[in-house]
Amino acid sequence: MKKKKNIKIFLPSEKVNRKLPNNIKNGDKVLFERELEKEFPEVCLYYLENVSFCGSGLLLKKGRIYFKFFYPYNFFSLKELVLRTIVSFLSIFLKFFPEKYSNGLYVIDNFSGSFFHWFGDVLQRMESLSLKRIFSDGTRYFVFLPDTPFFRKMSCLLRVYPVDIVFVKVFERVLCRNLIVVPPVAPTGNYRPEIIQSLKRRILSFFKFTNEKGRRKIYISRRKALKRKILNEEDLYPLLEKMGFEIVYMEDLSLDEQIKMATESEIMIGLHGAGLIHMLWMPKDSKVVELRKENDMTNNCFYALANALDLEYYYFLVNAVKDGPTQDVDFFINVESFEKFLFFLLN
Repeated sequence: MKKKKNIKIFLPSEKVNRKLPNNIKNGDKVLFERELEKEFPEVCLYYLENVSFCGSGLLLKKGRIYFKFFYPYNFFSLKELVLRTIVSFLSIFLKFFPEKYSNGLYVIDNFSGSFFHWFGDVLQRMESLSLKRIFSDGTRYFVFLPDTPFFRKMSCLLRVYPVDIVFVKVFERVLCRNLIVVPPVAPTGNYRPEIIQSLKRRILSFFKFTNEKGRRKIYISRRKALKRKILNEEDLYPLLEKMGFEIVYMEDLSLDEQIKMATESEIMIGLHGAGLIHMLWMPKDSKVVELRKENDMTNNCFYALANALDLEYYYFLVNAVKDGPTQDVDFFINVESFEKFLFFLLN
């Protein structure tokens, strides 16, 4: 199929095959079956001219909003969509003479403002651009981001690429003469192994962290999180400490401290949550344990990531205190069963 001039094939389709968890039980195979083999579609870059990037995160040109780039999965609330649309159109009148930039990159979507998706989605896009030598011709590119505390904090990781960052306030906009829109390189929660492993090497090199065999055993607590906690977690502490695990709260560590800790770890245990994204920095063949909701066949992003990074993936099922999505419920864990699992894991 012939592509339009403003659309160019960037990445070919790719098939990945994943191995089952190291401690798989016959009755649990159904939890992972849909993820054992995945085929990612080809990815195209979109080249837009004279387009506005609004502080809402949306792209706007001559009264047209490019919703498909900000909502690639068509997942949104009507209230959010209407609010972002109003803010975007207001920016035309409130910023009638916007700042202008020659060459820009659009690498975000509606999920990008969260910790997991920044690493799993945004940085994969940036790394793919580097691997495909988009930056090799010396062009000065600007990455446009909404001006929020989260994006300002996480943008430090974009320093590993030869780009400049422009933060745009909520009721403002900037005009870009030549904008490259980079869609997701894989469906969210999935990873192209070559890209994610290259990203790992780049970040570790930037921080000057080595990635030799780790020695630390860490348990990532969500006790300080607003939701998705293990309600009887304190019952685990004596057991974990007896077996040499450190109980860590990611909220108390700087980003580089979080990354450094992961590079030094041989085992990482955590409830399904953003903290587990730090398996990215663990040495190859390290062990990752995801505490995951019983009967959850949907949330396999960490299983997929462990496979892409050549890590040993284990799982332990925990009981939700009520019905609802994994992201919205708290859990109880069977301490006796978990103790037996730890003995198996360590021996």
